[in-house]
Amino acid sequence: MTATLPRELRPTRLGAAIVGATETMRRATNAIWPPFDLFLRLWLAQTFFVSGLLKLANWDTALYLAQFEYPVSWLAPATAAITGVMLELVGAVLLALGLATRAGAAALLAL
Repeated sequence: MTATLPRELRPTRLGAAIVGATETMRRATNAIWPPFDLFLRLWLAQTFFVSGLLKLANWDTALYLAQFEYPVSWLAPATAAITGVMLELVGAVLLALGLATRAGAAALLAL
């Protein structure tokens, strides 16, 4: 079939190599992305979950952080600390389980 095409429309070796490389990259991306996505979600979930547990275990530190390090002008420090700890714990669990990941990630980003 390529013999019937005009010379300028015939595929070249470079064109075939580019198409082959593109196909290889697409297959590699499809194979690598799901495990990488799972690893990234679990790593972030662990980070936020441990942070929430540490604040929950040492409540005085959580209140200090909410009052002096990360103050929220329109929230009382105790309310900000409770909100922060709950967002870290619930958001991390949602992220790890893969449930409502966009909502959980958005809440953790806002935190």
